[in-house]
Order: sequence, then C-alpha cells, then structure tokens
Amino acid sequence: MKKFSLVFLLVTSALAYPAAALGRFHFTPVYNYKTDDLVKQLKTTKTDTGKLNILFSLVFDNNGLVESPAYVDTVYLKQLLNINEQVKLFDDKPFRTLQLALREDIKSNYTAEIALLKTSIDQFDEQDSEIVMLLIEMRWIFNVANQQAEKYRFYAQKLSYYLQKGQYRNAAACYHCLAGYYVYKGDSNNAINNYLKAGELFKDFSNLWYSHEFSVVGNTYANWGNYAKGLFYLKKGLKLDSQFGFQEDRVISLSSFGEMEYKLKHYQVSLNYILDYSKQINNADDASFVVLRALDDIGLNRMDDASQQIKKLEAFSGGSSLSRVMLVGGSYNIQFAFYKYYAALKNIPQAGNYLEKAYQEAKKEANVVDEITYLKELQQFYGDRKNITKAWQYGVLYNQVNDSLRNRTSSFNVASYESEQKEIEQNRKMALLQQQRAVQEATIGQRNTIIWLSLLGLVAVLGSLIFIYRQLQINKRNLSNLKTTQTQLIQSEKMASLGELTAGIAHEIQNPLNFVNNFSEVSVELLQELKEEAEAGNKEDVIAIAGDLTQNLEKINHHGKRADAIVKGMLQHSQSGSGVKEPTNINALADEYLRLSYHGIRSKDKSFNADIVTHFDAALPKANVIPQDIGRVFLNLFNNAFYAVNQKQKTAGADYKPGVSVTTSAGNNHVIIRVKDNGIGIPDDIKEKIMQPFFTTKPTGEGTGLGLSLTYDMVVKGHGGNIEVNTKEGEYTEFKITLPLT
Repeated sequence: MKKFSLVFLLVTSALAYPAAALGRFHFTPVYNYKTDDLVKQLKTTKTDTGKLNILFSLVFDNNGLVESPAYVDTVYLKQLLNINEQVKLFDDKPFRTLQLALREDIKSNYTAEIALLKTSIDQFDEQDSEIVMLLIEMRWIFNVANQQAEKYRFYAQKLSYYLQKGQYRNAAACYHCLAGYYVYKGDSNNAINNYLKAGELFKDFSNLWYSHEFSVVGNTYANWGNYAKGLFYLKKGLKLDSQFGFQEDRVISLSSFGEMEYKLKHYQVSLNYILDYSKQINNADDASFVVLRALDDIGLNRMDDASQQIKKLEAFSGGSSLSRVMLVGGSYNIQFAFYKYYAALKNIPQAGNYLEKAYQEAKKEANVVDEITYLKELQQFYGDRKNITKAWQYGVLYNQVNDSLRNRTSSFNVASYESEQKEIEQNRKMALLQQQRAVQEATIGQRNTIIWLSLLGLVAVLGSLIFIYRQLQINKRNLSNLKTTQTQLIQSEKMASLGELTAGIAHEIQNPLNFVNNFSEVSVELLQELKEEAEAGNKEDVIAIAGDLTQNLEKINHHGKRADAIVKGMLQHSQSGSGVKEPTNINALADEYLRLSYHGIRSKDKSFNADIVTHFDAALPKANVIPQDIGRVFLNLFNNAFYAVNQKQKTAGADYKPGVSVTTSAGNNHVIIRVKDNGIGIPDDIKEKIMQPFFTTKPTGEGTGLGLSLTYDMVVKGHGGNIEVNTKEGEYTEFKITLPLT
C-alpha cells in the first residue's frame, strides 16, 4: 500500500484562543490521512486548537467509507468535549445534541434519532461548520428507518442551502446522499448525475470519496444494464484505489465487477473477483459477498461449495443487524440466494417461498430495480411450472413496474449529466468559431483598406502591384474559410434540431415496442401451454388459452400499428430537402412537431411540465409548402416557447402554471399559425434584433443564434410568407406565421 502524504490543515501552536473567544473558533477538518498517523499527531500536539481540529476529524472519520450506521466515534467525542469544558473555545451545543441522538440509536428509536440529528446539523450550520461525514453517515439512519421520502426532502433542502452559502464540501455530501435515494427509486439517470456532481466536488479535497464516486457510478451503470459504461467507471475507480491504497473501496469495486459478470452468466469470472475476500467473511456486515459467492457456486453447479455459503447466510439471517446489512448489500438479497439454492436442489416449494420473500423485501424497501428483477424471475418460475394464473399475475406487475421505470429514465441508459457536459463543450467550440469569424471579418476589413491605399500609390510604386495581388489571394482564402465556418454553424443548428426530434421520437416509439415485446414473450409461453393441453385433450383449457392468445395478438397488432404509424409519419417528413412544395395538412404537421418538441425538452428535464392548448381550425385547407422546412420552423418556435416558460417557472411563485398554445386559421388565401407562451417575454430594446443571425437571448453556450434567423429565411424567403412578434416582457410572447395557400 502506498503511503499517504499527511496533509494537516491545522492551527498550530502559533494560534492560541482565549476563553473570551467562545463561539468564534472554527474547526478545520483534515482529509487524505492515515488514521494511525493522525492519532500519533494527536499525542504530540501541544495546542488545544490543534487537538480540537484533529479530534473533530477523528470523531467523524473523515478518511473512511462508512458502511454501517455507527456514525460517530464516541471516545474521541468525549475527549473533544472535555477539552472544550476547560478552554471554552466553541459552543458545544451541536455535539451535545449529537450525543442525545446516539442514545436513541442504541434504543433503535430512529424517528427520534433523525429529529435530533436534524437539530444537530442545523446547529452546526449556524456555526458554518464543515460536516461532510456527518451528512454522509446520517443517510444510513434514513435507510434503516425506511424514510426515503423524508431523506430526499432533507438532502434536497440542505443542498440548496449549502450551494447558496458556497459550502461546496457539504454540498458534495448532499449530492452523494441524493444519488442513493435515486438508486432506491430505480432512477439510474438521476443517481449517476448526482454521483458525478459529488465526484467533481470531492476531487478538490477528498481522494477517497472522489475515487468512491467512480466505483458507485460504475456499479449503478452495471445495474442499469449499460455494462460498457459500468466497466469504464469501475476501472477508473480501481486505478485511483490502487494509486492511493484504498483497499476498502477496491473491495467494493471488485464486488461490482463480480455482480456484472454474474448477470452476464460468467460465473467463474464473477467468482474470481470476489473469491479471496469472500473467504475472510465471518459476519453479516458483508453478507452481499456471501450471497454472490453462493450464486456463483450454484451457477457452476458446485453444490457442496454453495451449501457452505448457504449455511453462512442462514447464520447471518438470525443476526440483529441483518435489516441494516440488506440496505448496504449488492443487487441480490439473502432470500434470492436461498431461492436459487433450493431451485437447484429441485425443492420447488421451498424455492418458491424464498423467491416470494425476496420480492416482498424489495417491495417493502421500495427498491424498484430489485422489484423488476424478482417479478421477472417469478413470472419465469411459475411459467415453467405451468401455473398460468400466477405467471400472468406477475407478468402484468412486471410490465407495469418496468414501464414506469423506463418512462422515468433514458432509453439509451446513458446519464444525462454526461450528455450535458458534452453539449457544453460543443457549445464552447461553437462560441469560439463565432469569435474567430468576428476576428476574421475585422482582419479582412483592415486588409481591404490597405489594398485601396496601395492602389492610390500604384503610379509611383510599381512594386506595390505584387503586394496587392498577394493580399487579394489572402482575402479570397479568408472568404472561403468564412463560408465554411457559416456552413458549419448552420449544420450545428440543424443537428441540434435533429437531437430534439430524436429524443421525441425515442419517447414516442419506446412504449408500443415494449408492449409488443412483452406480449410476444407471454404468447410464446401460452402457445406451448396450448399445445400441451391440446395433446392432453383438455378442450376447455385449450379454448381458454386460445382466448388469451387472441387478446395478446390483438394487443400486439394494436401496438405494432401504433409504432408503424409513428415510423411512417417520420418517413414522410425525413425526405432530403428537395425544395419541392406539396399540399400539406398544417394542423397535423404542427401537432406532430409540438409533441416531439415537448418530449425532447422533457428528455433533458424530467421535472418540466406545461399545459399545452391547441385550437386547430378543422376546416383549414391544405397549404402548398415544403413540409421539411415548415416542420423545422415549428420545431424552432415550439422549443423557444417551452424554454421561455421553463425559465419563468424557475423564478415565479407556486401559482404559476407554464402554458403553450397553438392556433391555426385561414383567411385571404393564406393560412395563419399563432404560437403563444406565458413565459419570460422579450424586452422591447432587443425585439427588432431577434431575427438577426447569431443574435440570441439565451445565456452563452445555450443557443447558437441561428434558430429564428433560419426560421425567418424559410418563412419569408422560402415561402413568401410573413412572421410577426407580439410580446410583453415578463408576461408572454406570440409568434404569428402567415403562409400563402398556393
């Protein structure tokens, strides 16, 4: 193990606080240390302030990964309070409240304990104290008490408070704990986002927790089913563990590797990751390793070895700390290991009993990911035993829970935080291109001036002809570069629109495909059952199963047609811009791009909602337009409308309801489309500029300034139409598009 560089940010003997300074002493926690070295330092430190800083770090173990709810070292806490009794350097009220919470923990009175911990943390906050580990360790009490909703409220509130105060180290702890909440809820996208945000902050002060964030991100990606991303982050975590000598975090990473390989049915590879450590386990704190070891042995048909692991688990399951252990463990609980063991021994009643218990435990703990795993296993288990009723029951539950989870998370199993970081980098490059273009334009203007001055002296200085010729060539090349840059920027805007469309299409088509897949799987099982019942001559059962099959096939047909309609609709609007006008249903086109824009925005921000109102003229005649161009016009206007109401919602009160309306009408041989929102509006002093290229009202990096410029060109120049803006700052914006029918 590599030695740590002992970094002490301690107040040394040069500082001495008098008793009159009560309440002004500020703790300076220590990170990136070895506990033994810090204890030695405590023995040799002479000043009271130095001792207090060391004890403060030892009380909360700032360089440890806490895997149990024992969140305070009471021995060091007593030493800290005893010193302060003599020197009176700080108000010890938060520590006294903490002692009361510890007493409630001993009695397992978690509700009272949580209330006291909240009070203690509020008292620490009044003193602007850095309490990273206390915040992290408190999450276990919420877990043991099964108070996940309260856990979310507490850490979300504290995160907002610490960010406003600039206390980013405490904020890092809140991000980590919120990620744990999302793991319980099966929201892998938000879990990974918060883990990565925590890692960015931990990077500045805690090597251990910076490394640990990569480990948990890798594990979360693996449980989400994105094994490539899981492998990438786990390897990053292992590299840092080896660099800094973090054996405890290394073990956690190896366990995640093992779970990932088990899910891929690579049982021997999985066993290799955890074999050495699993041999050392003799208590329930690491039950998850024993569970995985048992599952690997069963998968390899090593039933004698599996039997030894099952005996360990049976001993653990009688322990008083088991309920806490299961909150810390891996992806499979003890009941699941018992199920697999008895299923391998063909003891079907016992196996079914334990599988039901595994599901009930996951449901009780509101662990959505585990619920899905066990529901699918239950469907398969009862289907294999021809128990159609229970197989159907658990199949329906599986579809409901799984669809709910998919609707809350990304279809591509990639956390939005990573995509957002890439988009920010792309926007930065685009802004740089714009700056370079401005510099080039200024340079060209200067060079042209030089050229004309040179022409005036042409008669006197014949040699200047060569100079002029060279300058003209340079200008031609620069103009060519400018055209290339402009083409790149326009293409970037089109790709941004394509990204919005892709997100909407993915959302629209995912649900019908899920239903087709699920009902197809059930139908295959029903066909096998139908064959068996037909051979047995059970006419009534054959008729009943045939009825179920008919219903399934009708649903498959219904959802298949729904997916087909979505694909055909998009194919009609994906033609490669031939510039040919054709009669087009403006109502249908506007409705389609309105839904795609809304779902595209929500794919980036799941919390965003808006009231959408449409007033389509049912008698509206078809307009002779280029559908692809007008579709892009609609997408730009709808995106801007949703952006405006989303921005206003962030600052408006609770009574504000975001709303976007679309109205169509006809008159004077024209079709009129109005897009109105109740968002932030446009200031009068920039209203005349919004159609100019590269002008944007969005913050730097969030807009290219080409959306409305392209919209204007396509409406006015491409179709001979007109576009008007009616707006009031802070209240609303309405765009009116007028297009000729022919």
